[in-house]
Amino acid sequence: MLNVFISRASDDNAVAKEIADVLEDRDKNGNRISNEEVHANVLVMPNVKGDWKKAARKLIKKAHIVLVIQGKKTFEKTDTVKWEIDTAIKYNKCLMLYKIDPKAEDLKWLTRQDKFSSSYRTLCEKYDTIDKIKERIDRFDTGTYNIYTAKLQEKLQKEPEETRKELFQQYQMYQQTSEKLVERRQSVNSFYISVNAALVAFLGAVAGFTEMPGKLIILFAVSIAGIILDISWLKILEAYGILNASKMKVINLIEKELPLILYDSEWKVMSDKLNSRKYVSFTDSEKRIPRIFGTLYLLVSVSSFLMYITYLK
Repeated sequence: MLNVFISRASDDNAVAKEIADVLEDRDKNGNRISNEEVHANVLVMPNVKGDWKKAARKLIKKAHIVLVIQGKKTFEKTDTVKWEIDTAIKYNKCLMLYKIDPKAEDLKWLTRQDKFSSSYRTLCEKYDTIDKIKERIDRFDTGTYNIYTAKLQEKLQKEPEETRKELFQQYQMYQQTSEKLVERRQSVNSFYISVNAALVAFLGAVAGFTEMPGKLIILFAVSIAGIILDISWLKILEAYGILNASKMKVINLIEKELPLILYDSEWKVMSDKLNSRKYVSFTDSEKRIPRIFGTLYLLVSVSSFLMYITYLK
């Protein structure tokens, strides 16, 4: 079930209600139309007298998809819609745009300048009908990715056995890149752990054998360097996590053409074993180590700075 947050101007509430009914398979009275599986849960913004941004932020964080309705009055309601779009971008949510008037100019807040090419790119998926939005959400888990070429479909009809052998060979090659990625990830972790261990040992030596006030200056400088190092480590781990998740997605798509769906089945078995327990990914677990080192460096830097100020007095 996907949580969908609908961002719109108040003038487009009727359109938002129509979209919500279609996504949740309900009629105008709120009754289910059919027994088909529903893939969307539309998050409704409550009536808030105080800080509406706090309530909206909570729903956007919970949402998998933020659907922006562009109507005639959207440009006039810049503050609300723009803030919700910026918040969705901040939390890396999937953005979809539904234009009531397909010929209308795009919302300028849904484009960002590429740092490398300096060109502007759209941050959302555009749809001109509600049915297309529903179809996209129904197929959200598989994505809009098509990894199979027209040539493959032709070969499957003419030479099914040979084609499936080629497909399996390519699958094996791609699977090996995933395994090598794990190896590189472990090497990166080993490198950063070694460097951090050396820095901690150096801090201990400085604290034990260096005289004041040079000791405090060195402790502060090395701690700041350690914090920067661990921030770099965290960013690399996050990048590896995204890359690994992408590879697993592609492997799952390939397996749909193979006899066994191993990785997807493995995930389902693991989910059953976990039951109600929270699953902690490898990336989240790995991030704890640089955070521990970073906290240590922060404590050393703050304490050495305060001691230096006291020493000068």
